[in-house]
Amino acid sequence: MSPALVWKDGIEQHGRPMIDNVNAFDTFLGRVKSAQLTTSGVRYNNQQFHDPLITGALLNDLMRFAKKSLQRKSPSPSGVARVHITLDETCEYIRVWNPRTKLNVRLPNVLPRYSAGLTWKEAADSRQFARDRNFQFCSEDEMLEVVSALRATYEPIVASHPFREARKLASRFTPGTKLVAGSVVEEVFEDPSDSGMGPNVPNFIAAQERTDDRSVIKSSRRGGAAATKKAVATRVANQKKRATVTAQPVQQIPETAPKEKDPVPRPVWTQVEDADGLLADLRSNL
Repeated sequence: MSPALVWKDGIEQHGRPMIDNVNAFDTFLGRVKSAQLTTSGVRYNNQQFHDPLITGALLNDLMRFAKKSLQRKSPSPSGVARVHITLDETCEYIRVWNPRTKLNVRLPNVLPRYSAGLTWKEAADSRQFARDRNFQFCSEDEMLEVVSALRATYEPIVASHPFREARKLASRFTPGTKLVAGSVVEEVFEDPSDSGMGPNVPNFIAAQERTDDRSVIKSSRRGGAAATKKAVATRVANQKKRATVTAQPVQQIPETAPKEKDPVPRPVWTQVEDADGLLADLRSNL
């Protein structure tokens, strides 16, 4: 049996535990807030989230749970319901909890170009930046201009701060929509490639093309004043050690003559000079 069928049979037999607690979403889905859903969508922190089809479907499901005291008193009233929304890191969209289907419904921002990759903090900063500089902040193009001007101020701020604070500020350099001078849109057709990013470029090792000697780039020393003090003390000790070794005279090894080896004793038969006389003595003794 395939794993998918085993999984399906296991759920039908044993069931699956469900978490029916909206407050638990703070742990694994993001920040959960309370907002008001109308026929215009949801407005939260000066951002409007709306889609006619999605908003209509949500109101159709949520009006049965809505309080009567929240409904507008007019000849042709529109539905109003309190909802739980989940915020993402960016303000491109929010998720609205539908208690009837037990699902989170994604509701997009009405300004898709402005909100693309824009964090909630940066959205608030851009509005305050436009207020301080007296910039226009009504149309989406004007909002994009303000965001571009705000991001242009990040680089000098990062350069003037210490490393620890600059690293935190550098995280705000997020890629976003940038305005380009001109009003003409030109369509260009490129030949397909393996990667889909233009013509194929041959790859080679850059070290083979270097004409100078390769050198190791030393990274900055870490550890603060204690590391600097230790490095200076080690450098001074090494310099003294090299100076001491250079000042000592070179000792010459005296030349010694090689030691003569002991002579090897000659065999007895080679030491006999009168062999005939020796044989005669042996015969007489026998």
